[in-house]
Amino acid sequence: MEYCADNEIPVLPRGGGTSLAGQTVNEAVVLDFKKEMNDVVGIDPDAETVTAEPGITLAHLNNALEPHGLKYAPDPAWGDKSVLGGCIGNNSTGAHSLKYEKADGYLEACEVVLADGTVTTFDWLAVEEIHERAAAAATTTRASRRRSTPSSATSFGITARKSRRATPT
Repeated sequence: MEYCADNEIPVLPRGGGTSLAGQTVNEAVVLDFKKEMNDVVGIDPDAETVTAEPGITLAHLNNALEPHGLKYAPDPAWGDKSVLGGCIGNNSTGAHSLKYEKADGYLEACEVVLADGTVTTFDWLAVEEIHERAAAAATTTRASRRRSTPSSATSFGITARKSRRATPT
């Protein structure tokens, strides 16, 4: 990521390729998460949370959650091929969205690799803390926007791990 940022080379994270809007087509360095980053990192049945890598298919994720009486609720039509990273990126829903919400309703935290290679974690903040951080980062944000390339699908960052809220089955 750092090399690509320094050389203004666009980076394209690829998930399952199931979206119909062409998000996985571009002239860029393609990071295929489905091949290498496709596992469950941890499940906490008591807290009803799971931490998983972005390339895990929703079917594999739900298979891992099932013995704990849990599931990942958003259920897009291509759940056997759709991956968690793409589900979050598109804020996917599914046939049961009125009951279970969209993907953002289940996101607890994301470990993200930013466009410059920096690794950070995003989680829920109080509104006051968001305003404080935004004010402190205003100069940095303006500088990093100048470095991002318009053709890059990842000018903000690539999600490396996600902690999700799971739903009892």
